[in-house]
Amino acid sequence: MQKIIINHKKYLLFILVISAVSLLMGYFYYNLLDENTKINIINNIKDSTININFIFKDLIMMSTILILSFVIIGIPLCIIYYSYNLFYIGFFINVFLIAYKSKGIIYILIYLILNRLIPLLLIVIFMYKIINIGKYFINYYVYKNSNFKDKIIVSFKKCIYTILFVLVINILLFLLYNYFIKL
Repeated sequence: MQKIIINHKKYLLFILVISAVSLLMGYFYYNLLDENTKINIINNIKDSTININFIFKDLIMMSTILILSFVIIGIPLCIIYYSYNLFYIGFFINVFLIAYKSKGIIYILIYLILNRLIPLLLIVIFMYKIINIGKYFINYYVYKNSNFKDKIIVSFKKCIYTILFVLVINILLFLLYNYFIKL
């Protein structure tokens, strides 16, 4: 574990900075909204259920980013997608605390950790692999070295496995969400 941290210091620092900024922006954004919007958001959360589109949201986005990583556009999109997810988490932490008071902490733990944090950890791994694919592509085209082609294929396969794992988690969340939210 320590070797992983030492070898990837810049990447981990980058992830931590993006995470902190996005979470704080999401948390404080709720306070900027007018009262009618806040009331509508809280009412919508209390009446919420997950529809079938929830399952495919991450699948479609991550697949698109993977495809676009072959033309380097996927790298900034992946960072934006990661930031969006953390903004979402920060926003709903504030909403749940205001809507449910002390019970909101339990909802935060159940809803946000199961709904977003588990897939978000996989998105961090996915983002690392997307950045690697971009670097390998640049090196492959600049140096015409076939070793980079092999690395691209390995990273691509790992991205596919990550996407499939996120899909499985989202299916499980879809099946369990209504049970947890009604507690």
